[in-house]
Amino acid sequence: MPPESWPVVLWASLLTGAAGVALLRRCWRRAGAGHRATRLAAWSLLGVSLASWILGYGAEFGASYALAWFTLCGCAAVAAGARRRAPARTDAAPGSGPASSGWHKWLTFVAAGPLAGAAACLLTLLLTQLLPLVTADRVAVAVVLFPLLWAGLSFCSVYSVRPARNALAFSAATGLCGALLFLIPWSPL
Repeated sequence: MPPESWPVVLWASLLTGAAGVALLRRCWRRAGAGHRATRLAAWSLLGVSLASWILGYGAEFGASYALAWFTLCGCAAVAAGARRRAPARTDAAPGSGPASSGWHKWLTFVAAGPLAGAAACLLTLLLTQLLPLVTADRVAVAVVLFPLLWAGLSFCSVYSVRPARNALAFSAATGLCGALLFLIPWSPL
């Protein structure tokens, strides 16, 4: 594709992606079966936008740019439609529930963030060392596996009622994977 047409492709990608996200937001806010054509048009616009991103910037960068743009448009659509609500009234006394204590929130943050990240990192290193693959393939597996593990462990930690159990489990997994990595012979990634 000639460089002179890149601005046209960029604007087409931006506009069709934003229109697709706006139509999806409109469909999802209104329930009913009458929005099938609108939903199809929204997904078609997103597909055209993705195709034009890939056409303009290649498969590697175009798909990444498209997903980043769709995410940005989605966040903007949600933020534009958000209304400030009054806090929900509860009959329980403040601070009486397990999820309302500062300790619970702090421990959930620590378990979902650094402890889950450390456990996911060392578990990824251990699993990639145990796989019978060449170095380039192990790196590719690690690039995909690490964020998925961290997201899964963080998700489990955030939705758990007992964050202390998760923090202890993540710490134990980190220690066990670290000890196994120390003990087994391995080749650097």
